[in-house]
Amino acid sequence: MARTAPHAAAILAVLLAACGGTAPKPTPHPAGGADAAPVAPGVGTFVTPGASRWAETEPLPPTALEQHLRRALHRAVAPPPSLDCLAREYAAAFAATQEDPDPGAVDQLAAHCGYWTRPAVAQAVTGADVVALERYVGTLPAALRERPVAVGAARGADGRVTAAFLAGPAELTLAPVPRKGAGRVEGRLLRGDGIVELWIDDAEGPRELKLARGPTGDFQGSVPASAGPARVELVRRHGRFRHTLALLRVGAPGPASYTLRPAPEGAVQPGVVAAGLTEQINAARAAAGLPALTLETRLAGALHDWMRRLPDRKTPQAPPGMLDDRGWPYARLRFAFTTGVDAEQAADLLLQTPTGHWVVTGPEAGQLAIGVRPYPRGGGFDAVVVSLVRFAGVPAAEARPRIVERLNALRAKAGHAPLTGDAGLDARAQALADAALAGQTKWPEVVPTLMQQVRDGKLVRGSFAAGALTAVALDSAPLAGEDNALAPEMSVVGIGVAGGPLPGGGAPRYLIVYLVAQALPAPATN
Repeated sequence: MARTAPHAAAILAVLLAACGGTAPKPTPHPAGGADAAPVAPGVGTFVTPGASRWAETEPLPPTALEQHLRRALHRAVAPPPSLDCLAREYAAAFAATQEDPDPGAVDQLAAHCGYWTRPAVAQAVTGADVVALERYVGTLPAALRERPVAVGAARGADGRVTAAFLAGPAELTLAPVPRKGAGRVEGRLLRGDGIVELWIDDAEGPRELKLARGPTGDFQGSVPASAGPARVELVRRHGRFRHTLALLRVGAPGPASYTLRPAPEGAVQPGVVAAGLTEQINAARAAAGLPALTLETRLAGALHDWMRRLPDRKTPQAPPGMLDDRGWPYARLRFAFTTGVDAEQAADLLLQTPTGHWVVTGPEAGQLAIGVRPYPRGGGFDAVVVSLVRFAGVPAAEARPRIVERLNALRAKAGHAPLTGDAGLDARAQALADAALAGQTKWPEVVPTLMQQVRDGKLVRGSFAAGALTAVALDSAPLAGEDNALAPEMSVVGIGVAGGPLPGGGAPRYLIVYLVAQALPAPATN
């Protein structure tokens, strides 16, 4: 009796979702039991009609063998019908090759069935007859037997029968979502914490959509109609980490077939995988007109070790030692997780998720760090890809005119006169920016202090205002939201800029302090 040697589950059960689990081989028994399952067609051909909507609620009628195995499982709670569909497709794929479908193939099977993520746990087994399969049910791991289990079955060309037992993450319920046109994503979280977000990746690129969240875990959001294919992703965010809850391909029909990808021969070499992933990611960036990222191999050892330890933790914690060559924290780190049998597939699966695409196509990123964990059994690996923004640090004398130029561009767009710099106001703002970076003045006190200095010293005439903001990169500082600096009556500005690690070892940032006023004091007369 053949059984699967599944892909690694522990990491992706925490962060994404994958296949996993093992069980001992049961002893085959003579033929008999229930009617045979459908004959498995050629590799790449689906055995079910699939679903016209994501999270389809119309159940897939079970075959006699599947019904028999459901009773053997004592299945009291049914999983989503789309997962039963995926289980049958999984069984047919395994029957054809006697190997687990690779992660890319599982995605294609799920897309056909309208299931919105990879199964959290999957087991497939081939035996001489249904009696052997029934005995196998009793050996299934608790992770399968203690939750709603989808059951699918197929008969191979050699007459043997294959069954697949799949369990989903069981984190949410999802209302049906159209595959084409505008629609709504509605559902409810069943367990866990963290912030739920809705993302899309279409011709405009990856971005977050508005999502209304209720106090009891319910959520709803609108998906715009897209001229071409788009991917919509529900994620749960914990700090820097985003975990895919659902990935819906909309604006295009489901796949017409699937492809099984064989794992390369030999052991997975993390360094080779990391280099291959970097090459694939840079190819995607080049196609988008973005500069290439360099692979920071200095961080590889710590990330490989973190990936090995991650399955033992219920929630991920940021890996230690993520410092640049100066010993500074990186200004920004964005984490994405992927899996595959080779670097090309892992990069493809990474870029298929809006958040994964967003992580590696950030224009401000300059480096990548990659950690790899080979599957404990079989070919393939899990990987974490971290995009790094190294804080460059621009002197205040160089930063100040760049900020004034951007402010004046925004003012011109609004039809306002430009601001003129003043060395005296610059000095006041600069002293407070330096004091905040050194921890001598608390950040919330910077603006009130500057305003009081202006009043006490009668440094300006007419109305005046001050503001303070932080930025990872100077040219991406959110100046458009600074209404004080864009007020039409203002004509003069003073700016202070200090950059480096924040007090207490925080990630480095630019601290930008500014003062705007209607006019400077009139010159003194004798």
